[in-house]
Amino acid sequence: MSYARVLCVGLVGVAGRLVEVEADLSVGLPAVVLTGLPDTALHEARDRVRAAVVNSGREWPNRRITVNLLPAALPKQGSSFDLAIAAALLAGAGDLPATPLEGVVLLGELGLDGAVRPVRGVLPMVAAAAQAGITRVIVPLANAREATVVPGVTVRAVDSLRRLVDFVHGAGRLLEPPPESPHAPRSGPDLADVSGQQLGRYALEIAAAGGHHLALLGPPGAGKTMLAERLPSILPELGDEAALEVTALQSIAGVLPPDSGLIRRPPFQAPHHSSSLASLIGGGSGLARPGALSLAHQGVLFLDEAPEIGRATLQALRQPLENGRVVLGRARGTTEYPARVQLVLAANPCPCASTAGDTSCTCSPLVRRRYLGRLSGPLLDRIDIRIDLLPMRAAQLMATAGPAESSAVVAARVARARTAAAQRWAADGWRLNAEVPGPQLRRPPWLLPGQDTAVLREALDRGRVSARGFDRVIRLAWTIADLDGRERPGREDVAEALQLRTGRAGPTAGPPRTTSAHRCRPRRGPAGSRPLTPTRHRHHHRGLAGSRQLTPTRHHHHRGLAGSRPLAPGRHRVRRGQRACWQRVRVRFRFSGQLRGRRIGGAAMNGPGSDADRAARVALTWLAEPGNRAVWTMVQRGGAEATLDRLIAGDIPDGPLRSAVAARSRADDPRRAAEIALRLGDEVGARLIVPADPEWPARVSALATLETDIAGRVNQDTRPPLCFWVLGSLPLGATLDRSVAIVGARAATGYGVHVTSTLAYDLAERGWTVVSGGAFGIDAAAHHGALAADGLTVSVLACGVDRPYPVSNAALFARIAERGLLISEWPPAAEPFRHRFLIRNRVIAAATAGTVVVEAAARSGATQTMSRVLALNRPAMVVPGPVTSAMSVGCHELLRAHPATRLVCSAHDVLQEVGRIGEYLEPPPRGQERVRDRLDEESALILEAFPRRGPATPEELAATARLDLRTVLRRLTLLEATGLVIRTESGITLAPRKP
Repeated sequence: MSYARVLCVGLVGVAGRLVEVEADLSVGLPAVVLTGLPDTALHEARDRVRAAVVNSGREWPNRRITVNLLPAALPKQGSSFDLAIAAALLAGAGDLPATPLEGVVLLGELGLDGAVRPVRGVLPMVAAAAQAGITRVIVPLANAREATVVPGVTVRAVDSLRRLVDFVHGAGRLLEPPPESPHAPRSGPDLADVSGQQLGRYALEIAAAGGHHLALLGPPGAGKTMLAERLPSILPELGDEAALEVTALQSIAGVLPPDSGLIRRPPFQAPHHSSSLASLIGGGSGLARPGALSLAHQGVLFLDEAPEIGRATLQALRQPLENGRVVLGRARGTTEYPARVQLVLAANPCPCASTAGDTSCTCSPLVRRRYLGRLSGPLLDRIDIRIDLLPMRAAQLMATAGPAESSAVVAARVARARTAAAQRWAADGWRLNAEVPGPQLRRPPWLLPGQDTAVLREALDRGRVSARGFDRVIRLAWTIADLDGRERPGREDVAEALQLRTGRAGPTAGPPRTTSAHRCRPRRGPAGSRPLTPTRHRHHHRGLAGSRQLTPTRHHHHRGLAGSRPLAPGRHRVRRGQRACWQRVRVRFRFSGQLRGRRIGGAAMNGPGSDADRAARVALTWLAEPGNRAVWTMVQRGGAEATLDRLIAGDIPDGPLRSAVAARSRADDPRRAAEIALRLGDEVGARLIVPADPEWPARVSALATLETDIAGRVNQDTRPPLCFWVLGSLPLGATLDRSVAIVGARAATGYGVHVTSTLAYDLAERGWTVVSGGAFGIDAAAHHGALAADGLTVSVLACGVDRPYPVSNAALFARIAERGLLISEWPPAAEPFRHRFLIRNRVIAAATAGTVVVEAAARSGATQTMSRVLALNRPAMVVPGPVTSAMSVGCHELLRAHPATRLVCSAHDVLQEVGRIGEYLEPPPRGQERVRDRLDEESALILEAFPRRGPATPEELAATARLDLRTVLRRLTLLEATGLVIRTESGITLAPRKP
C-alpha cells in the first residue's frame, strides 16, 4: 500500500480545525513534497521527520513522497503536524499498519533523535477534535496533563516516535497522563498589606464586584501598583468555560506551565510601558498570536506608567474594551482572540512625580496638561472609575489599630455581589453589571426612577459625562447596590457612582495652585490635612489638628498634627501692638497655668480628675465635637478612659459617631493629639478644668436634660462639656455664679453698640459677670463695657484659648485674659469652624443665669442661642430696637413669638428678670431661604470642611468633616448639582459666592 491517512488538528487563532494528513509514495526521484498551505516551520518538517524516522531505527523510503494537508485552503502553521506526518509516511510505506491509527488524532513535534517534544495550543486542538467527534488523541508527554482537561476524550502520551511505532505494532504501550497535582492554596499579594488609601481600596472592591475598569492617579509610593496587583486576589475563581478559554490562550502563547490543568485563578498581565503594539494587542508573522491583552482575558490587564506608553498602543485598546475581543488581520488571514479584561491604568500626575504630590510639583501647567493629555479622552471615557490617591503619611503607614481587611474578607463581599448580579441577569446571559448593555438599563424593568437619576441627567446635559459615561455610571450604581445587599440602586448610589466616575484622573487634571520658584511652596501634613497657603516671605506656626495657630512667625514652618491650617496670609493680621500685648498675656499666665492646670486639687493617679482622665477627655474632644450625645453618655457610664479605649477599638454603637471616629483616627492618633494639646496648654498658660475640679461651673450640667429645642427638634450636640480650657487667674465656677450673657449681631449698628456698652457697664458695676462670645459688634461692646467698669467678663470661644478670633480683637482678648477669663471646650490652637460657634452657644446659654439679646437679624446665631436658653427654662431677655432696623427684626420676633421672653431696657430690668422661668413656643421666622438652608446635616458638614482657598479631595473632606468616605462621595455630587461646589482643573473647590 502506498497511501495512508492520519488525523491532526490545525489552529486559527483559538479555534481548531480537524486536518487530514495524507501521504502518497510513488515511483520517481526521491523527494518529499508538502502541500496544503504550510508555513515555514511546517515546510522544515520534511528534514525533521526524515532524521527522526532514521534515528528511530526505521528505514526511510527512497521514493517520491507527497504529503497533503486537508483542507488544502486552510493555512497551516507550527510543528504540531510532525508526528502525524511521520505516522502517515510510515503507514504509506507499509512499515506501520494503518488500522490502529484510524480515528486517532496525533499531535507533537519531532526532534532529530526521534523524541516527541511539546507544542503550543494542545488544549484548543484537543477541544476541536472532541467537537469533531474524535474520542482518542495521542500527544507529547509534556502536554498530556493539559489535554486531559477536555472531557470525553481518551488521552495517551508518547515520548518518542519509537514508542508510537512499537504501540502500533503491538510491541509496547503508550504512556498514561501524569496524575492531577493537588490544588494549591490561593496565595499571592494580600490587601491587608496596603496601609491607608481607603478610597483606593473601596474603588478596587467596586471594580472587582462589577467588572469595571479603573484608573489610579497619584504620586510615586501612593500605592497604585500595590492596589492593582491585589485586584486578582479579591476576584472569584474562574468557572469551567472561562477557565477553558484562559488555559487555551495560555497554551497557544506557550506560557502554560508544564503539567498544568485548568487555570482557575484570574490571570494578571502587567506589560512594561515600553511594550510594542504587537506585544500588547497581538501580532507576529503569518497568523497573529495573542498579546498581553488576550492573555489577561477573564482577568486583569495592568498598565503602569500609562502616559509613557505609546499613543497608538493605548488607542488600540479602545475597540477591544468595548467588544471584549480583538480581531487581527494579516496577509495570510484574520485571527480573533477573546479579550474581556478588567483594565487598570496607573499614572503619576506629572513628569516630575514628586512624592509629596501636587503641593511640591515643579512642573509648569503646560507640562502637566501635555503629560496627562497622553491619556486620550475616548480611552478615559471607557474607564468606569477614576480616583486620585494621596501621598502616604506616617500616621497611616505606622497605624497600630490593627491590620486592614484581608483579601479573603473583601473577596467574600465581592462574591456575594457578583452572585446577586449573575442571578439578576441570568435570563439574558450576562454575569457582571459591566457586561449589561446601556439600552437594557434604560428600559423597564431596570429603568431607575427619574428622581434617582436627576443628578446624573443634569451632568449629562452639562457635558460632565458622555452618553457612554451615563450608562457606565448606572452600571456602577447597580454594583454599589449589590455590595450593600439592596435589590435596586437609589439616589445616593447614583450620586456615589457619579463621584467615582468624575474623578480627576485624566487630561482635565490641572496644575497646582502655586509653582513659582520665588514663593514658599505649600506643604502637606498627614492624611486628611490641608496644605499650607502659599505665601511670600511669611511662614506660619502649625498647631493642633483642625486648627490655625495664633501668631504668624517668620523664617520657619512648624508642623503639628494632621488637619491643621495656618492663618491665611493677608487676612486679619494682628497689629504689632496687639501681638505684643497678647504675647505678654501668654507669658504672664504660663506660671499660673502650671499651678492651676491639669494637676489642680491634687488629682489621684486614676479615676475622675486624674491626669489620665484629663488626657482622655482632651482626646475625646479631639475625636468628636463637644456636646456629642453618644460620647457624653458613654463617659457617664464608664468613664473617660474606658470610653476612649472603646472608641479607638471601634466598639461604638452609634453609626454616625463610628464613621466620624474612624475618619478622625486615620488622620492621627488621639492620644498623641491629647499630648500635644496639653503641652500647648502649658506653654500658653492655659489650665484644663474637668467636672471633678472644685471650680467646675455647676450650671452647665443642666444641658444633660436638654432633649429638644423650642421647635421640638432633637438636640444631638447639646450635652454638657467634657472639659474646659481656661486662660485667666480667676476661679471659673465662682466667676460664673453671678453672670449674665449678652449676645447679638456682629454687624451691630451704633444704636446696638451704645445700648450694649451701657448695659454691660451697669451690670459689671453691680457685681455681675458679663459673658459673651468675643465676636465683632454686640459681643465686643459687651466686653468693653464690663472692662470699662473694672468689672468681670468672660469670653466663651469656639476655638483655642490661645487663638484670638477674630484676630482684630486680639487686644480685647488680652485685656479679658488679664482681668477676666477666656474659656473654650476646644484645645489650644483649635480652629474656629462655623459649626463650632453653634456648639459653643449652648455653653453661653447654660453657664449663665440669664441671656440678653441686643440686635439680632431674622437670621442670627443669637436667636439660636436664645432657643437654647428657652429650652433650659432660663430667663430670656430682649432689648427692642428701631422698627425700621433690620438688625432688630430677630429681637422683635422673639418678643412676639415667645411669651417667656421679656423686654428689657436697662440693667435694672435685667436684674429683675434673672432667675425667672420662661417657656418656649414656636421658633422665630427665618430670613430668606438660601440653598445652604436646604442642605442636610452631612452636606453642611462637608461644605464647612472645604478650605477657604484651594481644592480638596474626598479623603481630606471625610477626615475634616468626620464622615465616612462613601457619604462624602454621595454628598459631593449633590453639592455640585446645587452649585455650591465646583470641579476645577485642580480638584473640587467652593463655588464663588454670588454678589
